[in-house]
Amino acid sequence: FGISMHLGMSYSDMQAMGFRHVRDHKEGFSSDDAERFIANAKAEAKKRRIESGKKRVIHNPAADAFIEGHDTLLQDGSLISIMRDVTEEKKQEVERDRLVNAIDKMQDPIMIWDDSDQLVAFNEMAYRNGLDVGFEMHVGMKMKDQLSVLYDHFKSQYVDSEDSFIEFTRGLDKSEWIASETTRQKKGGTSTNFNPSLDRYFEASDTPLPDGGLVSIFRDVTTEKRQQMDQERLVNAIDKMKDGVMVWDDKDNLFAFNEAASESYAATTGVQLRLGMTHIELQGSLYDQRAGDPTIIKDSMDRESYIRETSHVHRLKPTQTRAVYNGKLDKYFVSTDTVLPDDGVITVFRDVSEEKKQELERDRMRQAIDQMHDAVLVWDDKDTLVAFNAAAQKWNDEDWGSHLRLGMTQEILMGELYENLEQRYESDPEALKKTLGGLEKSDYIANEIQKHKTNRGVANIFYNPIQSKYFESKDTTLPDGGWIQVVRDITQQKKQEIEGQRLQNAIEYLDDPIWVFDDKNELVAFNRAMSEIHKADFGKQLVIGLTLDDLMGEFYDLQLEEGYKPDGLIREDYVAKLIK
Repeated sequence: FGISMHLGMSYSDMQAMGFRHVRDHKEGFSSDDAERFIANAKAEAKKRRIESGKKRVIHNPAADAFIEGHDTLLQDGSLISIMRDVTEEKKQEVERDRLVNAIDKMQDPIMIWDDSDQLVAFNEMAYRNGLDVGFEMHVGMKMKDQLSVLYDHFKSQYVDSEDSFIEFTRGLDKSEWIASETTRQKKGGTSTNFNPSLDRYFEASDTPLPDGGLVSIFRDVTTEKRQQMDQERLVNAIDKMKDGVMVWDDKDNLFAFNEAASESYAATTGVQLRLGMTHIELQGSLYDQRAGDPTIIKDSMDRESYIRETSHVHRLKPTQTRAVYNGKLDKYFVSTDTVLPDDGVITVFRDVSEEKKQELERDRMRQAIDQMHDAVLVWDDKDTLVAFNAAAQKWNDEDWGSHLRLGMTQEILMGELYENLEQRYESDPEALKKTLGGLEKSDYIANEIQKHKTNRGVANIFYNPIQSKYFESKDTTLPDGGWIQVVRDITQQKKQEIEGQRLQNAIEYLDDPIWVFDDKNELVAFNRAMSEIHKADFGKQLVIGLTLDDLMGEFYDLQLEEGYKPDGLIREDYVAKLIK
């Protein structure tokens, strides 16, 4: 305090010396500081006599020291003061208080037990967790009582899952479980337990103390535990994948691989994968196994050149996919390499031989469809064009005046057709009206779209005035809700049909009787003259489908009725002769 002690000095002199010392040595000492110091000094002077026998702690801000004072008033009115420097004790006390406060605010529950298994201290989080599982924690609580409450609480939580409760208690009854848990905690160590009421995982760390007590710290490890479980699930899933998976570290040592990768390499190359093997070693082994396969190894390429050329392929890009064909096995593989954040590489490869063969078949099918003379258009379930062949493109470009393009809808296609018809019949409104059925554009489009929806599986014949051609269109619904449209040019057949109809109409009016039989001797056509003769002779109409046998038999029977046996033959021989 800057006080030079001497006999006979007054207490007020001591305070004045102390004031000057603090004022001169404390940086930034203000008038407010002075007022506080003087007020404290006066208060201390009064306390010395009023609070005789009590201990006081005085802080010296200049020296950052704590002084413990003890004043005793004597019978003669004099005063004896004993002062002791308690700076270290005070600082330790502050540190202890800070530690206690910190522990109390920790998110991890902490409990301290004495050597007789009684609870002597706990923090706020431990108290709250106790409430969550059914008890109010208090000092003096016995460990076995706490475990008893926990047992009953968890049993109620597992009421619908007896197997889970048996797993939790390891098959022990209540007293056995309490004894086992007490022994485990007192031994110390770390364990992880699941709390069903909180749906969380806790890591319990028990540390024995030198005095026989115990510190128990619980840490919420739910996130870490679930991440670990997810990782284990992922590892198990990867190991059971049909795709081969290989993981290389930043030095290209094989860090991990799954069962599919091991089996695939062994079966297709004869190479046995092993942890720690380098990428260069693998390429060397592959060269030794593949040396005679020209589809894999270029002619006259030596071992070192092959290794040099292939050892860094998996790191050329952050992510790359490569197609590989194994000529010896006639198998196709697709391999994807991805460089990881730690500079490792994960390689996933798949045997796509079956898919490749199907793709080749699809290509052949596409090429065949593209060579068809019929137009083929494929629409999805929203009536959007997703595929078409060359014939469809040609007809629409050259004949219909509408350019097919992927993504166009039925509505757009029908709209363009409507506009082309308007242009064609610009000078002939009546013909346009007849062609469009008198419909406006929106109605025409809606009508055409509806036809495609309602006439699936039915062949529809229509005339295209733009091309002056007849077409047959058949729509077939696909499993995914889309549909395929096949359009065939039947102009030639239609013209032949029309010519045939004209010929038939002409024959109908000939005076000479005519009938026509097919190769099975069934009546397929006859004209008016033949019908009239037959009705006059036999009194009934000719019917399509009658056989020549029936008709000749009727003629034979008619002559017999008139007393004449034709050619002197029996009925069967006569009919056979006529047919021949």
